[in-house]
Amino acid sequence: MRKILIALLIFVAIIVTPALAQDNESTGTVAYIGDDGNVYLYDIALDQSTAVTTDASATPSKFYQWPTWSTDGQLAFFGVSEVPDNPYFLGVFIQANRDAPPKGVYASEDEAFTYAHWAPGNCSDGDRCRDLALLYTSADGLNTRIIRASNTFEVTEISQGAPHYWDWSPDGQQMFWSRFGQQFEIYDAESGGLTFIDQSPGAALSIDWSPQGEEVLVAIGNDRFETELSILDSTTGNVIKTIASGFSAGVAYGWSYDANHIAYVDLENGDLVVYDVAAESPISIVATQVIAFFWSPADNQLAYISLDSGGNGPNIKAQQADQMAQDDLGLAWGVYDVDTDTNRTLGNFFPSNEMVYYLRFFDQFIHSHSLWSPDGQYIVYSEFRDNGTPFVTLLDVQNATTRQFAEGTIGVFSWR
Repeated sequence: MRKILIALLIFVAIIVTPALAQDNESTGTVAYIGDDGNVYLYDIALDQSTAVTTDASATPSKFYQWPTWSTDGQLAFFGVSEVPDNPYFLGVFIQANRDAPPKGVYASEDEAFTYAHWAPGNCSDGDRCRDLALLYTSADGLNTRIIRASNTFEVTEISQGAPHYWDWSPDGQQMFWSRFGQQFEIYDAESGGLTFIDQSPGAALSIDWSPQGEEVLVAIGNDRFETELSILDSTTGNVIKTIASGFSAGVAYGWSYDANHIAYVDLENGDLVVYDVAAESPISIVATQVIAFFWSPADNQLAYISLDSGGNGPNIKAQQADQMAQDDLGLAWGVYDVDTDTNRTLGNFFPSNEMVYYLRFFDQFIHSHSLWSPDGQYIVYSEFRDNGTPFVTLLDVQNATTRQFAEGTIGVFSWR
């Protein structure tokens, strides 16, 4: 069943939103899914893992997936169970803090997890109130619900439609939606009200609300059937500035955490460009054949992944995991320093199935699931080794070294 679910996830469209930059004094904690299907926390300084769950099993099948950190340290994760006395195909679990046991919040036998992201700010019920937006697949298509985690858990259905992409405002009170490939809307998380934005979505798989204000980075379609990358005013829906245009195959994009720079990739040729917002001009083409990028939360470093030699084109979004394995597609890490305009190559890897899923929709996942440590020293990723076993690996960016610290399928850094 694990392989069936992974295959299902690869084909489902998802949604993602940006998270806020955090206090970067900490190396953070990695939450990862072990090869046994359980959830673990990894302490880098101690080189030690602690189990959050211990009840995953092969027969009957029971496993967990996609650990998702909130910016205030809560951890959500999701499960599948064929255990006869407690079967579900979507289980939602939340650990309020690292000293508390996780709580089961929701379970369904006819839904499948697609994507989740915590609001970056508190909701109205208090300092420990956070909204977790969950995209899931059911018999009637893609649906979105909000799980409010406060003293109790409140589950509210808010949307149906595919594709559906969104991003949270920095204060966590609103979401900017792109639905059906046809319309932009702003959703108010407190009132449930929707405001229509009079622009047409272009070819992209994300929305990106600036971490610092009211501006929203979006892809807009024009009358030439091309996509333009533009900054909108979220209060009026008006275009403030067009960053780049002429994208025929689509564009992936993302703000830096200080909102001073924008990175974007032309999905036709894989060119990665960094744009200086204050200067209103691109700095340079950082690299080519790029399939994903990740801003560091600590400084002006931009990690990126490009195709290793022998690749079959730059657009990983068009490839499935089984096709990557068949073509023996390898990937390479690079890091670009904006301040010094320099590039470094940091090694190659072959991604796990879950890592492929992440990379296919990286422009959404970068805001909800951080691969960077909060202090900007490490990157976590999952890879297959020579014996076919998936490992979770730490890449020390400063020292250009790696550490495979556990057998596992996916790892994610906490935001602090």
